[in-house]
Amino acid sequence: GTAIVGPEYQSTYALGPNCFIDDFKAIIKANELCDKLGIDTISGGCTVAFAMECFERGILSEEDVGFELRFGDPEALIKLLELIAYRKGIGNILAEGSKKASELLGAEALAVHVKGLECPGYDARVLKGTALQYAVSSRGACHLRARVQVPELTGVVDRLELKGKGRLVKDREDLFTVFDSLIICKFALPIFDISDIARAYKYVTGYSLSEKEILTIGERIVNLERLFNVREGVSREWDTLPKRILFHPNQGIVTSKEELNTMLNEYYKLRGWDLETGKPTFEKLRRLNLL
Repeated sequence: GTAIVGPEYQSTYALGPNCFIDDFKAIIKANELCDKLGIDTISGGCTVAFAMECFERGILSEEDVGFELRFGDPEALIKLLELIAYRKGIGNILAEGSKKASELLGAEALAVHVKGLECPGYDARVLKGTALQYAVSSRGACHLRARVQVPELTGVVDRLELKGKGRLVKDREDLFTVFDSLIICKFALPIFDISDIARAYKYVTGYSLSEKEILTIGERIVNLERLFNVREGVSREWDTLPKRILFHPNQGIVTSKEELNTMLNEYYKLRGWDLETGKPTFEKLRRLNLL
C-alpha cells in the first residue's frame, strides 16, 4: 500500500464535501493523486466541483466529458483530476482553472473564485473579514494572505461585524507579508510574534529595526504588489467576490455588495488608496519611499 500524510483540512474540504463526496478513502486517493500530478488541492477540487455543477445543469454533457460527472461520485472525481493533469478532453479546458473554464463554457456565475484563484474552505458569507481578505488579496481568494479567519473563527472578533474589518485585514496583511519575506511559517504566530522577529533580525543581520519599521516594510511590499497589479489592469472592480458569496445565502446570510463596499472603503482609507480606483495614492507612495 501507499502511506501518505494527511489529507489536511483544505484538501479534505475541496476534494470532499465541496464535491459532495463523503468517502474518506476516495478523498485520500484524490489528495495523493493531486500531490503526484502537481495539482493544488483547493483549485483542483473547486474546479472539479464547478465542472460537476456544469454537468448537473446541462452545460456539460456525457459526450463532452466522456462519463457521467455527478456530485458525490468518487470515481468521477479521480477520472477528472487525471484528465485535468494530462489536459485530455474536457480536462484541457478545466486545466486553465475555473475562471478561464467558466468563460469558455459561458458559466461564469458558477465559478467560485477571486481574481482567478479558487476559494478555500472558509465561507466568506458568514466571515466578513475573511470576505474582505479574499477580495483585496493580490493573488485572489487566499486564506493565508492575512489569516483573518483565525480571529473570526475563534471569537476574538465578531465574525459578522463589518466595522473594523478593514483595519484587521490591513494590519494582518502587513504582518504576514513580513512573515513571508523572512520565510517564517505563519502558523508560528502567536508563539513567534513581531517582537521576536525584531530580535531575530538583529541577531542575524546586526541591524536594529523597531517593530513599527518592520511592519512598514510589510506595508511597502503590499503596496508594491498592488502597483504590479494596477499596471496589469487591476482596479477596485477586481476587488470583489464570486456571485455565490454575494447573492446565494448560507443560513440566510450573504456578504452583499453593499457590505463589501463598506469594508473596502475602510480598508482603502487605511491603505491610502484611491476610493474610486483602488490605486495607491502618490502621497502614500512618497510616505513609503516608493517614489
